Amino acid sequence: MKRNKSKKIDKKQFKKMINYLKTPIGKKVLISIFVISIVAIAVITVSALTLQNY
Repeated sequence: MKRNKSKKIDKKQFKKMINYLKTPIGKKVLISIFVISIVAIAVITVSALTLQNY
């Protein structure tokens, strides 16, 4: 019983998230998160390469 309730709540939250991401503000947030993740990966790879050279 408890698991079903939690799943229903999660689905509602997920639908709210999807609806939020469909809005222009949500798209901006999604793009910013995507850009930040790419930058983080780039920084990690660059630091790893510099450490290997030394």
